[in-house]
Amino acid sequence: LSLLPTMSADARHRGDRSSASPTSDAPSPITEASNPLSAQLDCGTALDLVEALAAVDDELFYGPSPAFWSSNSSATSSSSSSDPLLFPHVRSSGILRRCAELSSLIADCLRSIDNTSTPSTPTPTPTSTPTTTTTTAPTTLTAPTTTTAAASSRTGIVFTGCGTSGRIAFLCARAFNRQLRAAARPPTAECFHYLIAGGDQSLVLSQELPEDDPNAGVRDLTALLDARRRRTEESLPTHAGSTKARADDTTHTSLNVAATQQFDRWILVGITCGLSAPYVMSQVQYALDDPERFVGVALMGFNQASMARNVPVEGWSLTCSDVVQAVVRAEMENSTRSQQVFLINPAVGPEAVTGSSRMKGGSMTLILLHLCCGKAIADLLGEPCQVVKEDTDGPELVGKNHTLLALLKSFELASRAVYAQKKSIALAVEAAAHSLRNDGHVYYVGDGSLGLLGMIDSSEMYDTYGLHFLTVRGFLNGGWTAAEIASGDLTEEGTLFRVDISHFVEEIMPELTTNDTVVFSCLGSHTEHPKLFELASRLQADECCKVFVFAFVDRSGDINSIATTTTITTQTTTPAIDISGSRARQVLLSSVELPLSCSVRSLSSYAQLAAKLVFNAITTGAAVFKGLVLGNTMINLGISNNKLFHRAAATIMRFCKVSEDQAHTALLRAIYDCDQVSKQIRAQPISAHLVVATPKPQVLPLALLLCGSSTIACSVAEARQQLAAQPMVRRALQAALLSKGT
Repeated sequence: LSLLPTMSADARHRGDRSSASPTSDAPSPITEASNPLSAQLDCGTALDLVEALAAVDDELFYGPSPAFWSSNSSATSSSSSSDPLLFPHVRSSGILRRCAELSSLIADCLRSIDNTSTPSTPTPTPTSTPTTTTTTAPTTLTAPTTTTAAASSRTGIVFTGCGTSGRIAFLCARAFNRQLRAAARPPTAECFHYLIAGGDQSLVLSQELPEDDPNAGVRDLTALLDARRRRTEESLPTHAGSTKARADDTTHTSLNVAATQQFDRWILVGITCGLSAPYVMSQVQYALDDPERFVGVALMGFNQASMARNVPVEGWSLTCSDVVQAVVRAEMENSTRSQQVFLINPAVGPEAVTGSSRMKGGSMTLILLHLCCGKAIADLLGEPCQVVKEDTDGPELVGKNHTLLALLKSFELASRAVYAQKKSIALAVEAAAHSLRNDGHVYYVGDGSLGLLGMIDSSEMYDTYGLHFLTVRGFLNGGWTAAEIASGDLTEEGTLFRVDISHFVEEIMPELTTNDTVVFSCLGSHTEHPKLFELASRLQADECCKVFVFAFVDRSGDINSIATTTTITTQTTTPAIDISGSRARQVLLSSVELPLSCSVRSLSSYAQLAAKLVFNAITTGAAVFKGLVLGNTMINLGISNNKLFHRAAATIMRFCKVSEDQAHTALLRAIYDCDQVSKQIRAQPISAHLVVATPKPQVLPLALLLCGSSTIACSVAEARQQLAAQPMVRRALQAALLSKGT
């Protein structure tokens, strides 16, 4: 791909990003940088940690803090750090304009489907991979009031991502389809789809390796397109017990009726926080090459275009940077193209835990999808929305076309509502940390989207902190049936996939100890979630574990009325929960008051962000106080994909002050359990190293010890002994690094 010209002054004025192709001295990705606001994350109390997370999450809405720009010159080496147009945050005019244009395109597609009673004859599927050259001009998709072209086609929207991005893609696709079903819009009720690297199993079992496979990305995308073309030719499952079609389940019956809809046009929204996932990038390139079928292509990430990963990808002729530059070029031609292309990449600042994109990256993904698609759905349904001004308790009617900026303010207020409960969250952090330090467990139990968010948070603990898959788990009322995943019931896949509340009651509750923590979550009061409150009451009566209930309510909710009708005692002040002794005698019921909205759909959107922030804080804090974070750097991450391999090497270089070659040598020694790295091992591709590294625990701590002290870690065996003697990884590393004087 050719180099792009320097961006014009007019483009800068519009808020467009720099389009210069990255070079070897390109600035370091913001998503991989250390955040100065959380540099001492492991040095204070649980309350200190929650307050640091609050400060970092403020950057979601206003961009990186001045402290970051002043302490990370590499991120601004190619441009002025004082020019916000070169690093636009989500409130900037350029980012909001792109969100509005994508939302408008989605709304047009929803209206065209809503006004079409029967599906059109789909365009024949190409038999080979499309190229950038087309012989027939594609049909322009517009609102049905201005042309009949859109009314003659049916457009599906697909979100795709890896890891947390893919899990949030699933969560939002499910939420938007449910909103349309609830509004009695059957034609549009199944137009939102999702893809996640590794398939639906990745919702609970972290599978990072598929992120590096561009061919898998294209296979998954084409399989989805073909399936949605053939759906009407296939009979629906009717066998007893099927989770896809049950006569006694009206929700899922309607889901399958809607699933017979077919689509001949698509909007692809690819999500990769660091602009670094080949799985997603290959799909974006595939869509760019086929404007006949893909009327819209959006790429979401949180680095600048020049920061996209520009390293060779095994089995692919392109790099992630190549695709990003192709998106930038195509976006510049939107006014003359029928295919509309968007690069939506607000700067959200570095993560609280360096590189942990499950946190702010996942949160901004959720916000952006709700901004673009939630607004499109509200426009389709003609629903007004109420938000609350920052300086008043009264609602402000934003009107029929409620602006993205006003909705964004409501998400900001939801974030503030979470951290208004910082003392309650800190108590949950302390309890969860006690559980992890004493070989206990943390369990999330919830309904609907909040239950799913608990499962999502749990799934991220292995790759982020190296925790065993069963240490942190999530359970959902209704299990896989309520989850509404494309693969159906996964219960028989293994213990980790037994996620129904009944499994929690039958298999977990009898084994609970005082070293375990259970976190319940719900949107609303006990009358709406009787099963959850009943379980919390039973656990309180048994005094067998620590129990927390987070109730997410609107401003009219009365937390006292919730408490007085159950056996749970509301704490009006922060209670002293015993997290060190033999009994747990209190249940903390915390109310998180969300921004007032006259739309239940909007309230659910805010609750999803709020619950995610709470869960992220609990597990992050627990990992920090277990000693799995040094400063704000994760030091026990699983080495399971290309990104994590390079992150591990960079961590070794940073803390041990060694060269890249020395860092790679230490990492390979830890992976292969050898004191000398052979030429054969060095010649292997990274993918081969990942196969060996993925199932191994404590690879990075071992490598850090091998580099950290010549006296403590002169061999792999001695380094392992050091880790075994000091299970607090942070303390073992600090001792090694101090002995070397680094």
